[in-house]
Amino acid sequence: MPKKQQRNAFYYFMVDKQQQLREQGKVVSLKDMPVIASAEWNKLSEVQKEQYKLRAKHEKAAGSTGVTGAPLPRPGRLDNTGMPLSERVDTVAELEERRRVERECLKQQWLGKDVIFLKFYFVAFQYLCDVEGAPMHLRYPPIEVALMEYSLKEGKHRSWHALIHPG
Repeated sequence: MPKKQQRNAFYYFMVDKQQQLREQGKVVSLKDMPVIASAEWNKLSEVQKEQYKLRAKHEKAAGSTGVTGAPLPRPGRLDNTGMPLSERVDTVAELEERRRVERECLKQQWLGKDVIFLKFYFVAFQYLCDVEGAPMHLRYPPIEVALMEYSLKEGKHRSWHALIHPG
């Protein structure tokens, strides 16, 4: 049984071109596409060809042809926020992983220590109003700041409080 030929970047370009022609109402078989698509393929820059090379590489790594499977994300395609689909991340999973790492870090820091003797630091800022039309970093000017050092055993160790002059 002959080995199945690996599909290259030009193949995926032809498939896309065939789809464009189909949308224009022209029906062209894949067998006739090399003649139609080769001139346009040769005019493409290396940057434009890169998305097709990535698709071919992805299919080769996946071990499938991609024709019958789900469409592959293309590097040039964007989601509704303008970010490339190839750079989309699962923020929920990232946050869960970050929380897990932080919990483990805290456990390691407190392992064998009595938590009631540890010192905690609190910082608080208060603002008076929303200054509309101001740049974002000046939109909520702070007017009051407070710092406090605290432990569960001794309570408040020391604190500092100040009003900030707005001008």
